[in-house]
Amino acid sequence: MEPTITAYEYSDIKQHVNALVSAYLAVNDRHMRSVIRAETIAYVTPFLPEGAPLNASISGWVTVGSPQS
Repeated sequence: MEPTITAYEYSDIKQHVNALVSAYLAVNDRHMRSVIRAETIAYVTPFLPEGAPLNASISGWVTVGSPQS
């Protein structure tokens, strides 16, 4: 059986991604956008399957940590 995420995890990921989109629309500071982007990617990446395209594309420039509450 393939690993899946729970409804809570889905909702939490969706909330992080929505915050990222809001930041891109509202924040003019490039540094702040990149910080929010890095935090979102670091949070979402552990939920993705190994070898997912996002993992391959960000492995060189983002330090991936465990999800934080």
